[in-house]
Amino acid sequence: LTLFSIIICNSSLYTNHIVYAHNFSITDDSALLTLIEQIKAETELVNAYFLASNSISAIEHAKNAANLTNGLNDKLRQSTVADITQVYNNGLYNSTTLALVVANLVDEILRNYGSAYGITYDLTNMSNMMMAMMLNNNNSSSSGHSSMSEKNNAVLVNIYNYQTAQVLSNVVNRLFNDKLSAQAPVNEKETIDNLEQSIKDLKYAIDNKIRAEYLMEIVHMKIHPMLQSAYDLKLVAR
Repeated sequence: LTLFSIIICNSSLYTNHIVYAHNFSITDDSALLTLIEQIKAETELVNAYFLASNSISAIEHAKNAANLTNGLNDKLRQSTVADITQVYNNGLYNSTTLALVVANLVDEILRNYGSAYGITYDLTNMSNMMMAMMLNNNNSSSSGHSSMSEKNNAVLVNIYNYQTAQVLSNVVNRLFNDKLSAQAPVNEKETIDNLEQSIKDLKYAIDNKIRAEYLMEIVHMKIHPMLQSAYDLKLVAR
């Protein structure tokens, strides 16, 4: 399976729901760059866990890197790209391409976080976020307090997916701070400042194992809309 054919949602409860996520119009270059950044992230984990003598984690992330590399090679065979290095370097300085890469990686963070906790609905689906928030609010009302920002009650079932979510949050922070923020229009300063904080909030939520609903809220209500506004991202026509 290629990266883009992996679907985490397997619950029949949500099968017939329309996906209300920010479904951006993805370019070939942004898809290639997303895969490259994922491969680099998994390779970073391989090296880190190998040095820490954690061979099991290193092997799992090596498998992930290999699968992603196969996906990248498949895409390259189907494309007219002659020099992937040039495409990558150019993409880092194309604000639209890089903003799409950040949006894609944020979705991958949600997918991995969901898998880490055995969540059976698709965290990238905005309608699922609304459903989860409604259920959480009902539970909070019955218990007399809000638990949106509290730590997970869910059990961590896949540490490797959690590790991937963590390292991808570092990648998103790096890409935004080192490259993307400087490419924003000057009149979007307030949006960029808020976007920077939201990206930090996402990393904090992951590192502190906050409830999945809170991560979904950060992504769907803050990061994706602000990326769309600041970098004029286009949605897929329905």
